Amino acid sequence: MRLVFACIAILGGSLAASAQDLKAGRQFAPACQGCHGLDGLSKQPDAPNLAAQPAIYLVKALKEYRDGVRKHEQMSVLAKALTDKEIADVAAYYEAIEIEVVKKPE
Repeated sequence: MRLVFACIAILGGSLAASAQDLKAGRQFAPACQGCHGLDGLSKQPDAPNLAAQPAIYLVKALKEYRDGVRKHEQMSVLAKALTDKEIADVAAYYEAIEIEVVKKPE
């Protein structure tokens, strides 16, 4: 089951990134960086990392904030102003950020 999900995520992610405008998505990053970090890696304990998140998840979350399904004071206000295309672009931008996980020495 995990393998199937991983394949769907990989295929869906690569299709989403190619269909969307990463440059346009990047222009929304300054509005996000206060809470989610300059590079999509949050420095705040209550704000999630956005870097390398699947676009399908980010699109769903942003639309839910915009439509009032999810509630968060700041996210709801920011998301209300975004069109579906803008949401897709910013989600593709954050998905395209590559991260490297470094294991701390024990």
